[in-house]
Amino acid sequence: IFLLPAAFYIKAIGLDFGRFRLSLFGPGHLLLLISGLVSLTTGSVLIDFWLTGGETLSASYDLWGVFISKNDGSAGDVLYLILAYAALPAFCEEFVFRGLLISEYERRSTTSAVALSSLFFALLHFDVERFPVYFFAGVILAIVLYATRSLLAAMLIHFCNNMIGIFGRPYIQTL
Repeated sequence: IFLLPAAFYIKAIGLDFGRFRLSLFGPGHLLLLISGLVSLTTGSVLIDFWLTGGETLSASYDLWGVFISKNDGSAGDVLYLILAYAALPAFCEEFVFRGLLISEYERRSTTSAVALSSLFFALLHFDVERFPVYFFAGVILAIVLYATRSLLAAMLIHFCNNMIGIFGRPYIQTL
């Protein structure tokens, strides 16, 4: 939905792709990545539970409360869930929010870049009730970006968090 407009914007203003921090993260960042994933997952679940009492921790995964996908265990369904609900959102959202928006807003300050990219990330999810969950996630992903100097690290953490959301919901709900 927003990747093409972002690409047109990048082309129109002639942005340098070096500003997107597309370099690989180093093996020394492994502990940081694990800490970021644990912080993102547990923090999001705790905030969500505080806000909704666990109502949103259903056994099925939904995208913006509209597209609901159940997993019947077939290889096709599992692959679809991974691509449509974990990989594609992680890549596209991180490219736009942590790549493009942060690189544009950090001209003002790093704080405003983190705050504004997190705000727009939360607004994108169209869920007023869970706004703090998405804002928190945006902040954690921005911290991972800055700590590793790698957009790919933020994409990986986002992807792993989505995977936990997709396949770990029944376990989180039970817990």
